[in-house]
Amino acid sequence: MKLHLLYLEDNSDDVQLLRLKLSREWPECDTLVVVNEADFLAALKEGKFDLILADYRIPGFGGLAALAFAREHCPEIPFIFISGVMGEDVAVEALKKGAADYVLKDRLARLVPAIRRALQEAQERARRRQAEEQVHRIQTQLEQTNRDLLRKNEEIQNFYHTLSHELKTPLTSAREFISIVIDGLAGPLNGRQLEYLGIARQSCDQLRVCINDLLDATRLETGKLAIHLKPASLSALIRRVVTAVTPTAVEKKIALTADVQPDLPEIPLDEHRMTQVITNLLNNAIKFTPAGGKIVIKVADAPERPELVQISVTDTGCGIPVAEQSRIFDRLYQVKAGDATSEAGVGLGLYLCRELVQLHGGEIWVQSQPGQGSTFSFVLPKSEHLLRANLLLIDDDPQMREVLHELLERHGYNVHTAAGGREALEWMRHQTPDLVLLDLAMPDLDGPATLKEIKKNWAGVPVIIYTGYAESDLVKQALAFSPFTLLAKPCPPAQLLETLHKVQRAGDTATWKRNHFGLMKPRLKKPRRPIVRTRKSAKLN
Repeated sequence: MKLHLLYLEDNSDDVQLLRLKLSREWPECDTLVVVNEADFLAALKEGKFDLILADYRIPGFGGLAALAFAREHCPEIPFIFISGVMGEDVAVEALKKGAADYVLKDRLARLVPAIRRALQEAQERARRRQAEEQVHRIQTQLEQTNRDLLRKNEEIQNFYHTLSHELKTPLTSAREFISIVIDGLAGPLNGRQLEYLGIARQSCDQLRVCINDLLDATRLETGKLAIHLKPASLSALIRRVVTAVTPTAVEKKIALTADVQPDLPEIPLDEHRMTQVITNLLNNAIKFTPAGGKIVIKVADAPERPELVQISVTDTGCGIPVAEQSRIFDRLYQVKAGDATSEAGVGLGLYLCRELVQLHGGEIWVQSQPGQGSTFSFVLPKSEHLLRANLLLIDDDPQMREVLHELLERHGYNVHTAAGGREALEWMRHQTPDLVLLDLAMPDLDGPATLKEIKKNWAGVPVIIYTGYAESDLVKQALAFSPFTLLAKPCPPAQLLETLHKVQRAGDTATWKRNHFGLMKPRLKKPRRPIVRTRKSAKLN
């Protein structure tokens, strides 16, 4: 290793002794010796050095002044004092001002280890600085890419929204005029004319459903579709929907029956949206079931999950090919085979079912075998308590944990606390939280180390670093495991809650700014058909 040194020293004997000492360790050591302030400043501006050595006492040029110049012009180069006399107070002051070390001239045995240590620390700082710069560049690129994607997505959604509205208005007018003509208000009609107008009105109704689905999908993806939960009877809702779709089933000669468990409690529902889900599933079953087939909608407690209620729609239709089942709930995806292909819509029905079920804190899945029919099932929580986000609070300060626990519980979070990183990671091995609030300065396993493990094993869980050391080295260490949200404490409760809300809504891009809910599908006993589940479930903010 070739070493380039700058040595501020006015004693030629000391220079000779140092060169002899260093040549044993670094035979190719290149040392530039300067004896005064002017030469020292010129060397700093012109040369590139690995290390600066300096005597503390140079006539007309103090050691601390030399250190200050070095910190100003080349702060990345380590600086070591070599002096015959250097008191403890002076040494401490020099270290505080940026010196890497100091060595007394009568103890030069310490010089080589001190140089090695200073060089190693400088290399480590350089690597860390490069890593931080790289992280910053990547983060900047990701932020710009994200902004571009958000802008493009917003443009697309605005186009869909505008298009839907522009189509809906003339469509409504057309349907109303068709109805006026059918009712005979514009004059008498013969049988064939009534038949053709009836087909036209039915086509308007189908197009209206497609437009409404497109509007709902746009609202979902822009976060503007809100549901309003209140206790409601699921049994009564099921009966109303079955009554409404029965004429369609009868017209196609399909037997439609409801099997509802008695004495089911009221559960938190948005009745309008849940009616939309169940109507969609029943209409799909009717569409894909041939004449003479059967459809059963069943409502009961979920198997082995008494805190959930399960709704299933089973038909004896054409079934779903195995290759199609993994994508059946994707937006705009349509099954290409089956008798109902010609009746297919725009591929948003099952996507909306999934999203609306997830907004209720539930999960939906399908069991199907080609030629043997399908069963679409979903579960809903019976209690609003299950709709709360699970937040893991990691902080070694018991008073801080108590204050935050009370605040967050009061604002609708299920809060779990851990006094340190090891305890938190052990808890997460048994249950995955929706959100993590993490302190940095902790004794057993500090914040950066804990964050590293969370990103390694639970990469999808959003993390907020809540620390009183926002400018510390701990934050710089944590940058290696970004992304995360940084919040300095203490901060007003409103700011903390707003940050949690924003991070929670940004945590799941797959369902557009909505948080995960980990409801697992109830285990079914000896399923006779392949089971395909949606990959995630979401929960109401």
